Amino acid sequence: MRFHKLYIAAGLTLAVACTEKETIYLENPASCFEARIKPSNGGNEVIANEAQVDSNFYFELCNRLEDRFMYRWDFGDGSQAEGKSAQHAYSKRGVYNVKLTALRDGHPVDSFVQQMRVYLGQKNFSFARNQHTYGVDLSQTSDEGFLILGYRQDTGTVNPRQYFLLKVDSLLKQQWVKDLPAESVNLLSLQPSADGNHIIAGNTKGVNNKFGLTAINLQGEVVWSKTYDNTNSFNTYASVTNDNAIITIGQKSLSGSAEQRTMLLKTNLQGDVIWEQDFAAMQAIQNAENLVVEEDGFVVAGTLAGSGCASGNCDSVVILKAGSSDGDVLWKNSMRWDYQVPLQATRLIRAGNEYQVVNKANYGIFTFSASGAFLNRQVFWSYPDSLSYHLADVKGNTYFFLKGSSPRYASKIFKVSGQSKTAWYVEIHNPVSGRALPKGGIAVLGARVNQINNGQYAPSKLTIQIVNSDGTDY
Repeated sequence: MRFHKLYIAAGLTLAVACTEKETIYLENPASCFEARIKPSNGGNEVIANEAQVDSNFYFELCNRLEDRFMYRWDFGDGSQAEGKSAQHAYSKRGVYNVKLTALRDGHPVDSFVQQMRVYLGQKNFSFARNQHTYGVDLSQTSDEGFLILGYRQDTGTVNPRQYFLLKVDSLLKQQWVKDLPAESVNLLSLQPSADGNHIIAGNTKGVNNKFGLTAINLQGEVVWSKTYDNTNSFNTYASVTNDNAIITIGQKSLSGSAEQRTMLLKTNLQGDVIWEQDFAAMQAIQNAENLVVEEDGFVVAGTLAGSGCASGNCDSVVILKAGSSDGDVLWKNSMRWDYQVPLQATRLIRAGNEYQVVNKANYGIFTFSASGAFLNRQVFWSYPDSLSYHLADVKGNTYFFLKGSSPRYASKIFKVSGQSKTAWYVEIHNPVSGRALPKGGIAVLGARVNQINNGQYAPSKLTIQIVNSDGTDY
């Protein structure tokens, strides 16, 4: 029996039994391939080695050699296929080694490997035709999925909002969605509770607004719902304390005045009142959107309330710490801004051992120490960008979500890490909430606006996207 040699440009040699001598010279590797995907916005396929979960990769040979070889594809997730071309979708995020093997008479003669990266990408949700769908807040659940508070509203009208809860898994796939009771309310935040439920904070709508709290279990069922007799007040945020209670922050209108004061309400996990503090007896604060829970109390930041500030415009920020047992002030500090644009709504986070107070109106932040001492103030962005949300991760990095503008409605995420500043864009209009994830990355909740014709837009869709801390898709 005679043998012949098959020479491959890559330098591989195979002895094959045959009856006639035949030598084949290949100028190019027999198993080279490229991967293509279809862009999410349509259009022709493009060469790419990364795509979203459940998106198809289309694999094709670089060199078509007719029927000289058989081709076997190994997609790196346990799946295989045969042929000169193949397509495959991955159901989980990760990096996969795709291997193409060229075979002759059943024997491998060449192989080629490329890595494909699969990421979660952006997920959009809409539950009714001709209705806008918006996000309000989100919370990560123990299964690494998310519970999302959102609402629907008819387009072109001022009809009431229909609030709902949406549960998605770790791949951002919908598990269930449930409407909340249709009432005249504004719902503003969603936070996990120590008893396994979630607390929704909001307020009633009408002549005399009142604080409201609702406890929801992980099946989306209402456990209890209560309002509180705080006339002309509205709630902005609620969180669970270290002593297994609920602390709520909001604003209270003073009788006969347009001025508003920040107030705190502490309840137990069943919603029963423990104490209330509106800071009326001291130099009060207003425009506080949230608070930071500490071991021995709560840190609150807002703007100076009093003469000249009734319109909501002030030029000094106030930060204070209230005790957990009674809400009395433990320490307080204030600092002027001294820029042309007045202070208005503020947000507060703890970044490492510092507190950052962000002024949403004039593009800058104040930084205070853990004891309330003023450290610095800086301008980080400029018109026309406007702040929607900001958060800090476990490493002390801070992320500022800047609202996008037309025509793309792409929002900017501005990251500050020590003295380093970086920025990137996400295709989300008006990010409203976010979470730093324990395993890395940040989840961003907002809405997606798509232009369909000149000056015409499709109804907004609720959007959630997870990105890595360097801005790459998670």
